[in-house]
Amino acid sequence: MKSKIFKRVQWCLFCVLFTIAFYTCDFNTSQPNENLPPNTTLANIPVEGDTLFALVTLYWDGEDEDGYIDYYKYRYTSYYLEPGQTIDQVSPDSVVIHGWVEIPLTTAIVAFDSPSKVNYQIFKVAAVDNSGNVDPTPAEKTFYTYPTSFPETKILIPSADKEQMYAKEEIDEWWPGIPLKYTASDKDGTIIEYAWAVDDGEWQWTTDTLVYIHPNEFTPPLEGLHTVKVISRDNTNLVDPVGDSKRIDIFIPSFEKDIIIIDETKEDATLPDNGWVTDADVDAFYYEIFGGNRGDLSVTQWDYNLRGFPSIKRLKDYKMIVWHSDNYAVGEGIRKNEKLIKQYLQMGGKLFISGYRVLWNYFDDSFYSPMLGLTPPFTFKAGAWNGFVNTYLHINIANVSGILGNLNSISGVGNFSGELIPDSAKVNKVWPFEGKLGHIITMQELGGFTIPICEYHGDDPDVDGMACGLRYYGSVFDLVFLGFPLWHMEYDGAKQLGNQILGSFGF
Repeated sequence: MKSKIFKRVQWCLFCVLFTIAFYTCDFNTSQPNENLPPNTTLANIPVEGDTLFALVTLYWDGEDEDGYIDYYKYRYTSYYLEPGQTIDQVSPDSVVIHGWVEIPLTTAIVAFDSPSKVNYQIFKVAAVDNSGNVDPTPAEKTFYTYPTSFPETKILIPSADKEQMYAKEEIDEWWPGIPLKYTASDKDGTIIEYAWAVDDGEWQWTTDTLVYIHPNEFTPPLEGLHTVKVISRDNTNLVDPVGDSKRIDIFIPSFEKDIIIIDETKEDATLPDNGWVTDADVDAFYYEIFGGNRGDLSVTQWDYNLRGFPSIKRLKDYKMIVWHSDNYAVGEGIRKNEKLIKQYLQMGGKLFISGYRVLWNYFDDSFYSPMLGLTPPFTFKAGAWNGFVNTYLHINIANVSGILGNLNSISGVGNFSGELIPDSAKVNKVWPFEGKLGHIITMQELGGFTIPICEYHGDDPDVDGMACGLRYYGSVFDLVFLGFPLWHMEYDGAKQLGNQILGSFGF
């Protein structure tokens, strides 16, 4: 009974004390402290009022008493002045206020706009704290910057306006697209970026100086005239206001005709000296060997020495080129027109080459000795100045028979059966021939997807039994290369080989 009374007394006492406390407590509270904005300071480098190159490195710092600095933002105003002019005298159109740039760092390299003879810059930076408050009095520094020159951009490839180029609708492993190569210079700085555009397309920025443009970038139709443009930007953020542009004339191969025979043979004193060899004789030989009399092939003859290399516009119609250079002098045709031949092959053309010393233009000093002359074997590597031999002819290592006449016969290999016998009436009897052919190009090592089709047999033991003809089976183009002049062979054997090559090429 007592415990119940005691608990009631305790409860009543608690209620009395709570009531007294409730009515006697002061519930008035003070206002919270206002969130203060941050403060920003700029380092004293560069010196106030100094004159500087337009690429300036600036340093700053910030503090916030009731929080922390989240990031900074800076901007600058440029006054384009004439010598002796003050900022109060400058016209409004010579003042440019640049936008704010946000940055988490306490330093920045700023490319100041400096096109005038005198450029007055007002730089401001403000800290922003974690509450979003911005320094209401940004730190400020003023100085001058030297005038900067615009970069100048130049297109290298294509090398001429309205240059003709091959193209096709899709890229592949041999054709990466239309090549565009360029360079740029800047008198007072360095180039940091380039941009290219096609026709009316958008600028595409890159640090590369060589790009391959996908055919989809061109305004349809792909065949015809198109314009490529290039500009550049320097390290003061100036962009070439003019740039460079060239038109390119694009042709898509039709391959609607069969064969064009390009004759580089010069009927000179290195051919038999009895005077009977004429240009018509050589032309007739190759015309017959490569199907001119079949009736089902369209065969065109072209004299390189009179007409030069066929234009892309003309060559795009032919499925196959037959190129021959049968006199002993070093022919220039393949090496000189290598660029166009590469393009033709990249489109899917077929190429046959036969001749005397046709690789000599791809020999450098490392292939010669002052005492010994040629010093075979010769190695060709992709990417080298003479890499065409490796990459397109698919010869890794070549050899050459001796200079004195040494060839007795050439035998076919595999599916390319038969035998080629030099025609004694077509071989000069004077030195160094002495009734036989010498300087036959042989292949010591072939590239991939390539097989030998002919073998050398003669008086030079260093190359006896080596391949002197090859067939490349490509995913895009096909090629046959003979390291000897076919014209010097007896007709029947040459005709058999010609038929086999045509059949291998699908004719």
